[in-house]
Amino acid sequence: MPPAKRSASLKLMPINAPKRIIDIEKPKAAPMTDAVAPRGAPQKPRRRRMVLAACLAAFVVTSAAGVTFYDLKRRAFEAKESVAANLKEVAAAFQSFDIAKARAPLRAIKTELEALRAEASAIGAFELFALGGKLFPVLKDIPGALDDFLAFSGTALQVSEELSVLERGAFGMMFTGRGPELLERLGRIDGEVTHMLGLASRLQSSAAALRWQFPGEYLSLMVKLYRHQALLQGLRGFLGDAKPAYLALLFQNPSEMRPTGGFIGSYAVLTVQNGNVTDIDVRDIYDPDGQLDKAVLPPRPLQAITGRWGARDANWFFNFPTSAAKALSFLEQSKIYSEQHVTFGAGVAVNATVIADVLSVTGPIELPEYHKTVTGDNFLATVQEEVESGADKRAGTPKRMLKVLTPLLLQRLANATDDQKRGLAEILRNAVRRKNLMAYAKDRALEAYLENSGLGGELYMSSSPAAEDYLAVVNANIAGGKSDAFMEESIALESNIDIEGKVTNRLTVTRAHTGDTQDAWWYRAPNKNFIQLFTPSDTRLTGLSGNDDKTPDAPLVRPTYLRDPDVEAIERTGAWITEYKALAYDQFGKKTFAAWLTVKAGQKKTLIADYELGSRVLLAEGVNYRFVFERQSGTKTRLQYTVDAPPGFIWKESNATSYAFQSGDPDGRIVLDLTLKKL
Repeated sequence: MPPAKRSASLKLMPINAPKRIIDIEKPKAAPMTDAVAPRGAPQKPRRRRMVLAACLAAFVVTSAAGVTFYDLKRRAFEAKESVAANLKEVAAAFQSFDIAKARAPLRAIKTELEALRAEASAIGAFELFALGGKLFPVLKDIPGALDDFLAFSGTALQVSEELSVLERGAFGMMFTGRGPELLERLGRIDGEVTHMLGLASRLQSSAAALRWQFPGEYLSLMVKLYRHQALLQGLRGFLGDAKPAYLALLFQNPSEMRPTGGFIGSYAVLTVQNGNVTDIDVRDIYDPDGQLDKAVLPPRPLQAITGRWGARDANWFFNFPTSAAKALSFLEQSKIYSEQHVTFGAGVAVNATVIADVLSVTGPIELPEYHKTVTGDNFLATVQEEVESGADKRAGTPKRMLKVLTPLLLQRLANATDDQKRGLAEILRNAVRRKNLMAYAKDRALEAYLENSGLGGELYMSSSPAAEDYLAVVNANIAGGKSDAFMEESIALESNIDIEGKVTNRLTVTRAHTGDTQDAWWYRAPNKNFIQLFTPSDTRLTGLSGNDDKTPDAPLVRPTYLRDPDVEAIERTGAWITEYKALAYDQFGKKTFAAWLTVKAGQKKTLIADYELGSRVLLAEGVNYRFVFERQSGTKTRLQYTVDAPPGFIWKESNATSYAFQSGDPDGRIVLDLTLKKL
């Protein structure tokens, strides 16, 4: 019998009851959506239309954002090239502390970014990116990225303008009682640099949002910002202490050459408190040396003229930080300062030629008591004459003229006009570039800044993986009068790299004494020169000619005298090369060959040194080779350098087998980077 059919029934629901669909087969209630019409009414596809509208809106937004992003990307790429190039200029200007040079590229960056932002705003990019960013998060970062770059460039421009004000006015503030204003400005700039560093930390991600990549420029600028902050904080610490701080100005006379630029005949002590220079004391260097309780043996070459070492001969080391620290140490040991518990926070070496250049800008200074007018042209000769044979010499105070002149000159500098300040800034930059102005600070952060900015006078230390050659020719006048005022020097280095990568060098140093036309005996004196050739540490001398046939004198034996640890460390490495009448030393990571070279007035002598480097050059396409030359402060020298590539190669930079460089007035440090290229 067939199964009975299940009866079906329709259950009516109240009008206000929740809308449900009843499955008559499986009577389980399911809630309806508002999009579903009551049974019996025509069904409208509202859900489908809303989804379609949303998709269409997303398509329109993303399409518009995509087109806008493409247009902006193209424009941003153009801006990126300009920004990257200008960032390089800013970093270079900050490196050389040429703040005026930084302003133009910073303005260019700001203008470029403002134009880019204006164009983005004009095409509605930011609104579209805000909406499109919900679908594509990368879009929402673009407005903020532009803002970061704009804020950074604006703050950097403000800092550069503040620094320019200090460059022109800091000296005057210190000497006219406006020290607190100087400190306040330094503090404000420090805060702005801190803000810049915060912005700079975001620039990499901001650059990524704009598809900009310039990590080299970014890192370079970051490093220089940190260095400038160290300078600002170091200066505030040194200048702003309520206790007196002391700075020694070491006046070097290049007419009597010494390794860092000239004999230290006199010096000045500047007392600084709360940003103000409160005292200037100019003295003969023999004053503190005459009040040293401890006797120290001098370096061997100096023992020919003195039995006791002191501040006057402290600049014996070519590495300026070592010489400056030694000079300050001798000053502090003198009773003049030790009894008053005076310590020096910093030392600045100024060559007499810099003072002459400064006088050419500030104008003549009258010295009525001497019946003289000192100018840039006659400064050196006038002071030298008074020191050697004037009334002050006869009275036992040969450096008194400098004591009278220095405060007058500093007053001129403090009251310089804007035009004079610009001229003085250029003079000081040139002096730093040629190492005629060098500075040393005991504060490590401040000293690091000085070294990185070219003011430190430290020896070059290799940090490059490339094969390198290095040269410095360093002179020391020992009992040769003031004859270096009329010495002319030319340096020629010929290098050859052979088929095995070995570097052989021939160095020719020619020194001409033109003082025979002078009346003063101190200019006509024979130039007795202890010459040192600084080369890479693994150098081997294979020939030397033209030097004096002179054997070193026996060293002084003074059992009660102290031995200086820095001098002893160098002299312990010394070896006498009988064949060449020369000494070999290891110092400051360099191999040094030293000999005597005496030139009489009206004569010329040539020293020729042949040597080879221990390290080999890798012979392969694209291999880098570096030559570094460091000029001695105060010298009048010319440089010629040639290097021949190994067989089968040329130099990429000259597109020839030989590369040549020459300069009639080289900078303090020259770095030449070359690249091998296969024929």
